[in-house]
Amino acid sequence: MSMAAGIENLPNEILSEIFVSCLPPDPQPDLLAAPMIFLNICHRWREIALALPALWMRIRIEFPRAREFEQVLDTWLTRARLRATSLSLRGSGDKVAPLLSAVAHHAPHVNTLALCFGKGRRLPDLVGPFSALTTLTISRDQMIPDPPENFAHTPSGCIAMMRAAPGLVECNFRGLYFGEQNPVHPPASSMLTHTSLRRLNLGCGGRGGNTGALLEYLTLPTLQTLFIVDFDIPVHIFSDFISRSAPPLEAS
Repeated sequence: MSMAAGIENLPNEILSEIFVSCLPPDPQPDLLAAPMIFLNICHRWREIALALPALWMRIRIEFPRAREFEQVLDTWLTRARLRATSLSLRGSGDKVAPLLSAVAHHAPHVNTLALCFGKGRRLPDLVGPFSALTTLTISRDQMIPDPPENFAHTPSGCIAMMRAAPGLVECNFRGLYFGEQNPVHPPASSMLTHTSLRRLNLGCGGRGGNTGALLEYLTLPTLQTLFIVDFDIPVHIFSDFISRSAPPLEAS
């Protein structure tokens, strides 16, 4: 009996386990790689793959290189069938909005979200009921030699994303540029007290930025780990944050 015939005789349950074990750490919409390659082998393999949510719970999309990335993302996440999903999106800022709309559509089931963008005068705000989100990462692509002001975002945008995810445990913000900061204390409506966040990583990303200014907007009473790559904020902002949060920080 040939090896091909032996594989063909395996029960669906065993084939399903084999399919899942073949997944790379960050599956991409590549026709020649798992899980999409399973759709083109035979009718049986296609049916198994489409009926197996575990194959579609993680995806990494790099755009605009990936074609029709908005439709790909929506189809992929639909196949996960409401399971908790992990998304990694990387690309140019001027292509972000339609993709983030697709992400927002599946927001209640996103568990891990990583956004790494390059050029773009301003990232659109991503808000939605991210009730399952536990880990959020927003970073600037260090491979693009642009000044930080070409990767602008707003503190209110980051705060809105955190506010929409009450179960967040870890946040990583790297290389963000918030523009010139107003010396006046932020209005109460823009402040956020987050009671689930345990780990916060802030970094300028090596080419300027003022990511640490986000602390002026936050109160984090359960924070255990705070990592600041470059102390790029006034000392009073940091001390005020520590005073009002009184977090149980752990020494490292």
